[in-house]
Amino acid sequence: MGPDKEVYYGVLTDADRHIGRLMAALEKMGMDENTLVIFSSDNGPAIAMPALTVGSTGGLRGRKVDIFQGGVNVPFIVRWPGKVEAGKVDSTSVLSTVDLLPTFAALAKKDLPADYYPDGENIISIFDNKTFNRTKPLFWEWRFAAAERPNGWVNSAVREGEWKLMADEKRERVELYNIENDRAESKDRAASNPEKVKELLAMWDQWKAGLPE
Repeated sequence: MGPDKEVYYGVLTDADRHIGRLMAALEKMGMDENTLVIFSSDNGPAIAMPALTVGSTGGLRGRKVDIFQGGVNVPFIVRWPGKVEAGKVDSTSVLSTVDLLPTFAALAKKDLPADYYPDGENIISIFDNKTFNRTKPLFWEWRFAAAERPNGWVNSAVREGEWKLMADEKRERVELYNIENDRAESKDRAASNPEKVKELLAMWDQWKAGLPE
């Protein structure tokens, strides 16, 4: 085993140990059967240093710091005994961590402030073992785009339904993918769908304009 895999497996082992400590603590307090536990990640496998590039994207394009699926498609593992079916796999629902706040508020039966408009939406249906049908688009802005990386040129992205659009900061390069049919983002469909490109770029601009200064 090389040093790269030693570091990678060491990190995984340590993470597993501490998640085990958390679950043991919940059991000791008698809360393990009545606690919703969600495990996720902030990005795909790292791209820098040999010891950090062992992780696999499962064939998806891009890695950490990329907005392609290999950088933003991450695990979402849920444990809720008596509620969420153990071992169930949902590969259809489109979720994001921006959905957690409105979802947790709904689970706690608490209303969000009237003047607060979350980017996410209530995904409570997945906890009833149902597919979640997303109605809000997802947006990304990456201010550290680097054209020298093969997939690092993307500054902005938006996903709505089956479509995902990526663009550089100056809009000199724009790519459009049908994520449902092309998870690996291998076939750019921007040229054949100019109206969809225009629509999604306008949608991203509107979202950006609404952000705090």
